[in-house]
Amino acid sequence: VAQIGAIQREISTTKIRKNEIKHSSHFRKPINVLYQELAQHQEWARRLREMVLEKERAVETAPSFMRAEAQKVLLATEQRLARCEAALLK
Repeated sequence: VAQIGAIQREISTTKIRKNEIKHSSHFRKPINVLYQELAQHQEWARRLREMVLEKERAVETAPSFMRAEAQKVLLATEQRLARCEAALLK
């Protein structure tokens, strides 16, 4: 009974499947494009690491009344770097 129901569902969706976009090789990006995108993301991560170092130095050298703001900026930059590195792992 369950198999008959499954077959009926498959038959009823054949028209929909004919019209949907297929994920075949012509929709995939060429390997060289993927490597270029990876290199771009790695460059962004490198630049963000440099920004984190700059912001750390800014926190160290900031006067006490500006230190809280410098720490907020540092935290935001560190979060951007974390998101960037997480995206690289995907």
